[in-house]
Amino acid sequence: MNPPRRLLSSRPITLATVLVLVLLCAAAGTASASSRGFRLTNHSDHALKLLAVQHIVPPCPGCIPLAYEMEFEGRPEEGAALKAGATHDWELEYGFGLTQGPHYAAELVYRIDGGNLGTENVVVWKIYTYTYSNESTCQLFGGDKALLAKFECKAEGLTLDFLNAGKAKDTEAAAQPQTVADFHRLPKAERRAFALHFMTTQPVDPCTGGKTPLGGEAAQDALGDVVATVKPRLTDSEGRPITGDAPVGLGIRAVLEKAGC
Repeated sequence: MNPPRRLLSSRPITLATVLVLVLLCAAAGTASASSRGFRLTNHSDHALKLLAVQHIVPPCPGCIPLAYEMEFEGRPEEGAALKAGATHDWELEYGFGLTQGPHYAAELVYRIDGGNLGTENVVVWKIYTYTYSNESTCQLFGGDKALLAKFECKAEGLTLDFLNAGKAKDTEAAAQPQTVADFHRLPKAERRAFALHFMTTQPVDPCTGGKTPLGGEAAQDALGDVVATVKPRLTDSEGRPITGDAPVGLGIRAVLEKAGC
């Protein structure tokens, strides 16, 4: 005998309920199909190998830390080689939200071929997507200091590069601070110039939910606070610390968000 069917409720479904369901479905569909393409190019004479792709967990003293979301619409497989002159494409998703912080992030760990036996030498890029912008940082780690001294890495938005040290030094004067710590180490005049350019060209305005840059007058009003406050041990609007290796834009956005609209 078949079990009895459940009767549908006779309570009418309101138009508002239908609209909410439609909007939720549409938002979910958009989020799953939206990504930004980071291009990682090996300009050096050494090969790299992808060791790991890891979540980035922002610090959260006194609470349970939650990692940023990490989803890709395209990426290399772990173990993939990145030969001299080759490029890896990373399609990191992005989302929409009420805060100006990153919604998706990933740590890309590549091993540098060569080096002393028994040492592990790596270059690590961290990539972040916001609702309307992207950021990235990079750093070299390892036990063979002589090998590491031969190379440099760069991270500028969606462009990630690994270079021989001589080639990197040719463009050193044009390099921009990547991290909060990099920004804090700049002379004050350079901090002011960088912060003013960043705020007037990047989508950071808390009054528009981070959709647009600040106007010239608003940027000048915020400039002193940004220059003095963006440094390691800065906190965001919810009191969570922003570490020195966090993207400089995250620090600037945190100061603007705390100041409010």
